[in-house]
Amino acid sequence: MPFESPRVRRAVTASLGVLLLAATVFAPLGTIAWSHQYTVEQVEPDDPQLGETLAWVDQATSCYPENDACELFYSLKDTESRVVTDSTYHAAQGDDQKTRLVIFPDSTQEFYRLQLNPYENESIRIGLTPISNATALEQASTPSGYYPRGVQNLVEEGQIRTNEQLSGYALWSHTRDIIAHDNAYYRQDSFTYRGSVFGGTDFHRLVLLAVGAVLCYRAGRIK
Repeated sequence: MPFESPRVRRAVTASLGVLLLAATVFAPLGTIAWSHQYTVEQVEPDDPQLGETLAWVDQATSCYPENDACELFYSLKDTESRVVTDSTYHAAQGDDQKTRLVIFPDSTQEFYRLQLNPYENESIRIGLTPISNATALEQASTPSGYYPRGVQNLVEEGQIRTNEQLSGYALWSHTRDIIAHDNAYYRQDSFTYRGSVFGGTDFHRLVLLAVGAVLCYRAGRIK
């Protein structure tokens, strides 16, 4: 048979050895022997749960009638604007000093842009402007460029499997940002950790290196 020819067996064995050695050096082994899987979900403006999604980000505040801290914002819903002291405004903001978007989800989810015009006499004019779902999503999002390359790759690809922690993912888990990328918006979907197999990537690379070297050596011994 053709495969029994020493020349053919030598070529096949050497090719396998070279392939394994190349995989050891160049291949992203984590995509094969992965321990971490990350996925994202696209957020659409017509999502019926958009208000709940945006309520988690730092730039937004969700207001309910029973929330006394939102009394000022409720008073602005049906008025053009009003002037209040700085202390009144900061008391209404509480810990949410980054708020730029106000959400009223108690009946139908309504989104308002917070308009601020400070004066020199320690007062500030505050107003709420109704905005669309798409504008609210844009205003509450964070550009992907503010995150490390690992997160940028994730929102580009939708899913990443790797044998190490993804750079920037822990930060994203902390902020719960909606990330804007290429005119689309993303939130974290799921994370799966299944543990390292036989000690992780370094072990796999050493095994491939050893097997590839043995095959290349055997190929040179075939006569």
